[in-house]
Amino acid sequence: IQDETDAKKVFVGGQNLRYTGTLKFFLPKQGYGYIKIDPGYQYDKEGVPEEIRVEAAEMNCDGQNPGYAEDLKVEFGIWVTTKGACKGYNVTLPGGAPMPVAPPPAPALA
Repeated sequence: IQDETDAKKVFVGGQNLRYTGTLKFFLPKQGYGYIKIDPGYQYDKEGVPEEIRVEAAEMNCDGQNPGYAEDLKVEFGIWVTTKGACKGYNVTLPGGAPMPVAPPPAPALA
């Protein structure tokens, strides 16, 4: 399913190109966060901002739900929405390691 979704995306620099930056924050309850891209990149598209939004679906957590995070070094791709917004793609820790996962829910008390 992920490959079918990715096939419809337009990527900055191609699907496999990885950028580095800092995940400023990720809020699991809201399902998004923001990445500050490291300076010095040349892009094949105009208008790539310094900071891009990342949705929960693009946080690579080995299939689990992403947890709260802030000020983390990350690697990611960049894709462009149909409205022209740049967003994070397949966000991982450096070297491709999975992102931190959300703690399991507390067991319900009987």
